[in-house]
Amino acid sequence: MLPKFYKYLGFVSEGMVAFQADSLAGFMTPLGQALIKPAFHFAKEFKGGLAPVMDAKGLWGYTDKTGKVVIPFQFNGAEPFEGQLARVTQKQSASQSLWGLVDRKGTIQAPITYKSLFAANDQGIRVASTLEYNEILLNAQGSP
Repeated sequence: MLPKFYKYLGFVSEGMVAFQADSLAGFMTPLGQALIKPAFHFAKEFKGGLAPVMDAKGLWGYTDKTGKVVIPFQFNGAEPFEGQLARVTQKQSASQSLWGLVDRKGTIQAPITYKSLFAANDQGIRVASTLEYNEILLNAQGSP
Protein backbone atom coordinates (compact mmCIF):
# COMPACT_ATOMS: atom_id res chain seq x y z
CA MET A 1 0.00 0.00 0.00
CA LEU A 2 1.36 3.41 -0.95
CA PRO A 3 1.39 6.20 1.66
CA LYS A 4 -1.03 9.12 1.52
CA PHE A 5 1.75 11.68 1.74
CA TYR A 6 4.85 11.86 -0.42
CA LYS A 7 8.15 13.73 -0.39
CA TYR A 8 7.58 14.47 -4.08
CA LEU A 9 4.82 14.11 -6.65
CA GLY A 10 5.53 14.84 -10.31
CA PHE A 11 3.24 15.83 -13.14
CA VAL A 12 0.66 13.40 -14.48
CA SER A 13 2.04 12.33 -17.85
CA GLU A 14 1.08 9.36 -20.02
CA GLY A 15 -1.15 8.05 -17.22
CA MET A 16 1.69 7.93 -14.69
CA VAL A 17 2.90 10.10 -11.81
CA ALA A 18 6.46 10.08 -10.47
CA PHE A 19 6.45 9.89 -6.68
CA GLN A 20 8.98 9.72 -3.90
CA ALA A 21 8.14 7.92 -0.68
CA ASP A 22 10.86 7.80 1.97
CA SER A 23 14.15 7.86 0.05
CA LEU A 24 13.21 6.18 -3.26
CA ALA A 25 11.10 7.20 -6.25
CA GLY A 26 8.81 5.20 -8.50
CA PHE A 27 5.69 5.68 -10.62
CA MET A 28 1.99 5.25 -9.91
CA THR A 29 -1.38 5.94 -11.48
CA PRO A 30 -3.07 9.26 -10.62
CA LEU A 31 -5.27 7.20 -8.25
CA GLY A 32 -2.26 5.92 -6.29
CA GLN A 33 -1.80 2.39 -7.69
CA ALA A 34 1.91 1.51 -7.91
CA LEU A 35 3.07 0.80 -11.46
CA ILE A 36 6.86 0.92 -10.98
CA LYS A 37 7.97 0.25 -7.43
CA PRO A 38 10.34 2.78 -5.86
CA ALA A 39 13.85 1.93 -7.05
CA PHE A 40 15.28 5.31 -8.08
CA HIS A 41 16.57 8.26 -6.08
CA PHE A 42 14.57 10.74 -8.16
CA ALA A 43 12.28 10.55 -11.19
CA LYS A 44 10.74 12.98 -13.68
CA GLU A 45 7.72 12.58 -15.95
CA PHE A 46 7.31 10.19 -18.87
CA LYS A 47 7.36 11.60 -22.39
CA GLY A 48 7.13 9.27 -25.38
CA GLY A 49 7.37 6.19 -23.16
CA LEU A 50 10.62 7.13 -21.37
CA ALA A 51 11.32 9.01 -18.13
CA PRO A 52 14.55 10.41 -16.67
CA VAL A 53 15.55 8.69 -13.40
CA MET A 54 18.47 9.18 -11.01
CA ASP A 55 20.53 6.47 -9.29
CA ALA A 56 22.19 6.45 -5.85
CA LYS A 57 25.37 8.06 -7.27
CA GLY A 58 23.43 11.06 -8.61
CA LEU A 59 23.70 10.00 -12.25
CA TRP A 60 20.74 10.11 -14.61
CA GLY A 61 19.47 7.63 -17.19
CA TYR A 62 16.06 6.75 -18.66
CA THR A 63 13.54 4.06 -17.77
CA ASP A 64 10.71 2.62 -19.82
CA LYS A 65 7.19 1.99 -18.48
CA THR A 66 8.16 -1.44 -17.14
CA GLY A 67 10.87 0.05 -14.91
CA LYS A 68 13.72 -1.22 -17.07
CA VAL A 69 16.59 1.27 -17.43
CA VAL A 70 16.98 1.56 -21.21
CA ILE A 71 19.51 4.42 -21.32
CA PRO A 72 22.18 3.77 -18.66
CA PHE A 73 22.92 6.10 -15.76
CA GLN A 74 25.66 8.34 -17.17
CA PHE A 75 24.52 11.97 -17.14
CA ASN A 76 24.74 14.62 -14.41
CA GLY A 77 21.30 15.85 -15.44
CA ALA A 78 18.50 14.78 -17.77
CA GLU A 79 15.21 16.24 -18.96
CA PRO A 80 12.13 14.48 -20.37
CA PHE A 81 12.11 13.71 -24.08
CA GLU A 82 10.81 16.30 -26.53
CA GLY A 83 10.02 14.37 -29.68
CA GLN A 84 12.93 12.05 -30.43
CA LEU A 85 15.56 13.90 -28.35
CA ALA A 86 16.17 14.81 -24.71
CA ARG A 87 18.46 17.40 -23.13
CA VAL A 88 21.24 16.00 -20.92
CA THR A 89 24.12 17.56 -18.99
CA GLN A 90 27.62 16.60 -17.94
CA LYS A 91 29.62 18.45 -15.28
CA GLN A 92 32.86 19.94 -16.56
CA SER A 93 33.88 21.46 -13.23
CA ALA A 94 32.34 22.26 -9.86
CA SER A 95 30.72 25.37 -11.35
CA GLN A 96 30.05 24.41 -14.97
CA SER A 97 27.84 21.87 -16.70
CA LEU A 98 27.45 21.54 -20.46
CA TRP A 99 24.37 20.46 -22.40
CA GLY A 100 23.77 18.13 -25.33
CA LEU A 101 21.05 15.94 -26.85
CA VAL A 102 20.52 12.18 -26.62
CA ASP A 103 18.14 10.04 -28.70
CA ARG A 104 15.90 7.20 -27.48
CA LYS A 105 18.68 4.64 -27.96
CA GLY A 106 21.10 6.63 -25.80
CA THR A 107 23.18 7.91 -28.71
CA ILE A 108 24.45 11.48 -28.38
CA GLN A 109 22.93 13.46 -31.28
CA ALA A 110 24.24 16.91 -30.32
CA PRO A 111 27.57 16.89 -28.49
CA ILE A 112 27.56 17.81 -24.81
CA THR A 113 29.38 21.07 -25.48
CA TYR A 114 26.70 23.78 -25.13
CA LYS A 115 26.62 26.28 -22.25
CA SER A 116 22.82 26.30 -22.48
CA LEU A 117 20.26 24.41 -24.52
CA PHE A 118 16.64 25.47 -24.51
CA ALA A 119 13.53 23.36 -24.90
CA ALA A 120 12.35 22.60 -28.43
CA ASN A 121 9.56 24.51 -30.13
CA ASP A 122 6.71 22.66 -31.85
CA GLN A 123 8.90 22.00 -34.92
CA GLY A 124 11.73 20.60 -32.77
CA ILE A 125 13.99 23.64 -33.26
CA ARG A 126 16.19 24.56 -30.26
CA VAL A 127 18.43 27.48 -29.38
CA ALA A 128 21.86 26.57 -28.00
CA SER A 129 24.62 28.79 -26.62
CA THR A 130 28.25 27.97 -27.22
CA LEU A 131 31.01 28.50 -24.65
CA GLU A 132 31.80 31.76 -26.46
CA TYR A 133 28.17 32.85 -25.83
CA ASN A 134 27.23 32.67 -29.50
CA GLU A 135 23.74 31.34 -30.09
CA ILE A 136 22.89 28.81 -32.79
CA LEU A 137 19.80 26.91 -33.87
CA LEU A 138 19.69 23.12 -33.74
CA ASN A 139 17.21 21.26 -35.93
CA ALA A 140 14.92 18.42 -34.78
CA GLN A 141 17.81 15.94 -35.26
CA GLY A 142 20.15 18.00 -33.06
CA SER A 143 22.30 19.36 -35.90
CA PRO A 144 23.20 23.05 -36.41
